Amino acid sequence: MYIFKNIKEYPGYNDENLIDNSIINRLSKGASISPFIAKLLYNRGITDVNEAKEFLDPRPDLLYDPYLLKDVEKAVERISLAIKKDEIICIFGDYDADGITATAILYKFLTSLGARVFTYIPNRLFEGYGLNKEAIEEIANRGCRLIITVDCGITNNTETRYAARLGLDMIITDHHTCPRELPPATAVINPHRPDDGYPFKDLAGVGVCCKLVQALGGGPLKEEYMQLAAIGTIGDIVPLMDENRSIVYGGLSSMVDTENVGLKVLLEQSGVWPRDRDADEIAYYVVPKINAAGRMGYPQKALELFIANDRETCIEIARELIKLNNLRQSIQREMFEQAVSMVESKKYTDLRRDKVILLDKEDWHLGVMGIAASKVAKLYHRPTILISTSGQRGIGSARSIEGFDIFEALSKCEHCLTKLGGHKQAAGFTISTDRIDSLRMMVNEFAHSRYHPNIYRPVLWYDCQLNLEQATMELAKDIQRLGPFGCGNPRPNILIKNIKLCNFTKVGRDGKHLKAQVMDAKGRTVDAIAFNYNEIMDNENANLDVLCNLDINRWNNVEKVQLNIKAANYNLDKKGVEKLISMYYQNITSDFLSQIIYNCGMQQQNILDSRNMRMEKCSINEFVFKKLDCCNDVLVIVNTLPGLKRLISFLFKKNILHQVRFSYNSINSMECCHNTVLVNCDLSGSAFNNYGNIILYDCCYSENYLYNLARLAGDSPLYMAVSHTIIKEGYRAASYLRVTKKDLADVYRLINGWNKKHSSPISLDKIRSVLKNYKVSLFKIDLSIDILKELGIIDLMHDEGKKDIMVRIVDQNPKQLEDSQLYTGLLHIKKTQKSLYKKFFGVDGEHIIHFQQNNS
Repeated sequence: MYIFKNIKEYPGYNDENLIDNSIINRLSKGASISPFIAKLLYNRGITDVNEAKEFLDPRPDLLYDPYLLKDVEKAVERISLAIKKDEIICIFGDYDADGITATAILYKFLTSLGARVFTYIPNRLFEGYGLNKEAIEEIANRGCRLIITVDCGITNNTETRYAARLGLDMIITDHHTCPRELPPATAVINPHRPDDGYPFKDLAGVGVCCKLVQALGGGPLKEEYMQLAAIGTIGDIVPLMDENRSIVYGGLSSMVDTENVGLKVLLEQSGVWPRDRDADEIAYYVVPKINAAGRMGYPQKALELFIANDRETCIEIARELIKLNNLRQSIQREMFEQAVSMVESKKYTDLRRDKVILLDKEDWHLGVMGIAASKVAKLYHRPTILISTSGQRGIGSARSIEGFDIFEALSKCEHCLTKLGGHKQAAGFTISTDRIDSLRMMVNEFAHSRYHPNIYRPVLWYDCQLNLEQATMELAKDIQRLGPFGCGNPRPNILIKNIKLCNFTKVGRDGKHLKAQVMDAKGRTVDAIAFNYNEIMDNENANLDVLCNLDINRWNNVEKVQLNIKAANYNLDKKGVEKLISMYYQNITSDFLSQIIYNCGMQQQNILDSRNMRMEKCSINEFVFKKLDCCNDVLVIVNTLPGLKRLISFLFKKNILHQVRFSYNSINSMECCHNTVLVNCDLSGSAFNNYGNIILYDCCYSENYLYNLARLAGDSPLYMAVSHTIIKEGYRAASYLRVTKKDLADVYRLINGWNKKHSSPISLDKIRSVLKNYKVSLFKIDLSIDILKELGIIDLMHDEGKKDIMVRIVDQNPKQLEDSQLYTGLLHIKKTQKSLYKKFFGVDGEHIIHFQQNNS
């Protein structure tokens, strides 16, 4: 389960989490917007009416004066001189969407001024990022006198000096973090310069390039340049606020009429033309194809697309980019699967100990390591570092999680590295292979000392909570005014509580997505879509809280409101808790049986030995609470309905119920970044290898069960709760398991009598309702049905029309009662459970037993 938190709890939220309603009212009236939209603007740090108006109407003419950037005037003078003297200029770009679009814009602009220009984009796989001496030598040999970098160069001090020795001047335009010493270039244009007073610091590389073009051109940007700049800005995932917002808004709004042949063809081939686009579509369908060229070692292909004028040539290039992107996806998928396999093997990293995942493998593809690292980080909610090794050299790519500064972490280990660059959420480096183990140890030591365990719990933030009836078309259109959405200006997340999903259909490849309707308690419904849904949503009986975006679905010229569900939790208010318990009860009574057979079929094991266990007197609930509060890898196993009620009531009272994931029967080995409550644990199908603390909260079936549990726990601490209450519940559970020959005869007579009287099978629901009137528990009824079926006396059939199970007598030679594994297992479990709990009769109060032996 996810932790849903209101954005006002976010660290640094407007004035220490206090909402100033007077500001919201002033925004609403001054900007003529609804209080709801005003609150969303306030959540984004906008408190001034004029600022709100500019945000809602981000016109391209709102761009700042380019001469506010340091060294722009020097750059304009040097470029003008180069054009006047007919000097050859080289534009040195980067291989991602940001760098490629910046290179294309500057190339098209300078050639329009009559400049002699060529471009150089380094090969990511062989040259790496930024300037290098070999490239500078090649550029000098082509007669170049001036290099202009775009989206790179700020850390290339050595290379800038080398260029100067070869007689080349350098103008650096970049947006990455500046080093202590700036490169000794003719001009260094970067809003992050310590001495730069530019009012907006978060421009992408293409944004900085556009400021230079603005200064050289002396007027507003051409629409074509704005369109390319919009793609680069979206692709670089910079905050879509302030000037970036104006660039993206201006580019998207005019893109349908683009004069850039290559851009138009790419939009067509990507399926996003001629309809209106938003930033999400560009990010999902267009940017990856541009990036694929650089990732696979062909960055010049993407650049050629944007500077070519022949449509047939552009179609050919666009199709090549699509093929490269498909290849990239295949390689990325394979790398991701390899990384997951390495994590699960624990040979390289142990999630019970390590907070940072660091994996190394020979010849991993350098072009896709960053994406694979991002996917691993998202899966395990751990900062992730992947290193590709070749000989004695390794190249690393790091991706982080919210709140964890991976660049700071690596900077603390800088003496292990030969080169490092990056920012809070992503970094790249080179390393000698004999230092990889040291890096793994040091970066994890930093993580343990610097960050609280709570940072590794995935949190989803929401802007506001609404009722389903408030999810209207009017509100959806109001929200769209806040676009374009992206980094720094995400789509508003809305929390809707206590709903059900109904009429759902699995769609997409392999049925990974869910199309459904959301229904509230009054029967109101709204269409919904859930991409890559989880198992919680696949249940029509569950009461859910959903975190969603309010979208407009357009199909066949019809507009309908649609909820785009991002995540779902079980509803955990008082009624929701009761529903949750009831839902589990339906299964506890039947799936309990598989554990009986699995554990009783083994040779008796003796694990309760004073030499490998330590007993500590303490409150069981407080022990669980303490572990859940300070750890992120706790597995609490509950086997009985009373135990489940006690645990849920306690967690509800402590207000941490929403912080644990509930799983039934078994767990996936990758569910390790969540504290988990596992109901009715199936030891034959569970994987505990990533949990660092395993607590058996209530009834233990037998010493065999405990032995198997310890075996699965391996070297993780295993705790068992013991108290008079638990002992009584154990005995009571054992008595529930008692099925006599008379019980079996009663069930048989009812089924046989119905079959003869009605000449048809009897429904299982009917059997339950009749015997329930005679105070026979549902558990005992289901046990009896299962035993009779195992003996071949009855048969169960599914009635698709009534969605029921029908039962009939079978005319064949039945087995003897002693041949039933289930019946003999029931007798055995009662006997072994009595033996087990006799060892604890003298226990006074509540205790936790800590098993210290490794039983793997």
